[in-house]
Amino acid sequence: MELLACPFCASTNVGFYEHVYSQHFSVMCNLCSAEGPRRISHEEAGRAWNRRVQA
Repeated sequence: MELLACPFCASTNVGFYEHVYSQHFSVMCNLCSAEGPRRISHEEAGRAWNRRVQA
């Protein structure tokens, strides 16, 4: 799955982060540390990260 750039700093240096103890995944920006919603799978975390509000 291709992840969109960070909505806060526009960095494309983003990746999946695994919350080991809570057994969840999220997408995190490696530049500004913005974190997307926690989900139970990589796929769901990626979809949540890529969702943007249309202005």
